[in-house]
Amino acid sequence: MQIPRFSECHHPLVKSLSHLGDQELLSLFQDHAEDGLYFTGIFCRYSLIVYSLVRHQARSPVQADYLFALTWRHIFHELRGLKLTGGSDGDEPALTLQNWLINMTAVCINQTAVTPR
Repeated sequence: MQIPRFSECHHPLVKSLSHLGDQELLSLFQDHAEDGLYFTGIFCRYSLIVYSLVRHQARSPVQADYLFALTWRHIFHELRGLKLTGGSDGDEPALTLQNWLINMTAVCINQTAVTPR
């Protein structure tokens, strides 16, 4: 499986976000949605995981690229209202950004109709 490389992930501005935790990066994205930097930071951090999941379920590289793009479009819109919760009192497990992204990827894979080729 050939995983795409995104040159944006190596840009100094994006690399400068690597010290931020997921919650802080998410909050910055939500507070500055018009600034693509923070979404790009999230994308670069998790694109390999999302692509690997999508590619595993797709029937072809073209289908994988299509599902990957649709999945990130969906993620972009859903991230604006995402609240990571739980874990602090031990009653419910913490919802991490990584877990949420994996779940959203699964939803997109299962709900997207693609042609058999």
